[in-house]
Amino acid sequence: AFMKKLVLLLVILFSVAAFSQSFYWEKILNYYTVDVQRASNGYLFASTVWDIGVLRSTDQGVTWEVIPLHISEYKIVIDQNDFIYLGGWGGIYKSTDYGNTWLQCYSENVHTVYISSENIIYAGGYQGEFIKSTDSGSTWSSDSVTNRKINSITSTSNGQIFLTAEYGPIFTSTDYGDSWSEITISGLALRSNIVADSFDNLYICQNEQGVGISSDLGLTWNSYGVFGSSLSSSFVALDS
Repeated sequence: AFMKKLVLLLVILFSVAAFSQSFYWEKILNYYTVDVQRASNGYLFASTVWDIGVLRSTDQGVTWEVIPLHISEYKIVIDQNDFIYLGGWGGIYKSTDYGNTWLQCYSENVHTVYISSENIIYAGGYQGEFIKSTDSGSTWSSDSVTNRKINSITSTSNGQIFLTAEYGPIFTSTDYGDSWSEITISGLALRSNIVADSFDNLYICQNEQGVGISSDLGLTWNSYGVFGSSLSSSFVALDS
């Protein structure tokens, strides 16, 4: 149960010849996209940069349409009601009708957005702000966790929150963000993002050292190399 299948979604600037020979990838978009998510009705949504808008596909990615929005989106999340949230440079936008219409529900810039199993929305800002909404984005609370950009947020089945800060430590909260403590990981390299699986195992990216895995809520970590290559930027995610 510990080693749920791990999937590397994005690895930038890596060099492994054997990897490129083992898989075939077909380019389906000519836009610079950052995140892709699927709604329960099968619609695909992809985030873009440079104020292009959000991309939507209603036919499993065969064709795409651009929905103009004045936001450079870095993260897409979909809650239990199939409400879609786009977070990025321009705030957080929300759609309750599968992308037909959008409403800005938070006006400040954010770098990441996450929705917990309890349907709580968490967002991280560029100056270390931790932002939270318990009512589907109608109201928000904000608190400063660090002075560094928050890269990613995740939570476990009991609601414990973990976040990574750029060039900084991992922070964790057991009271839904009211208070925080740091997790110092000796010997592990810079973390890019963090995710938790359904068994509450934690996974982090470590650039050159591959992936770090913890089975005790961040108390201890094991490091696993990836393809034997040097990663200058990476993103790790889990399959469903």
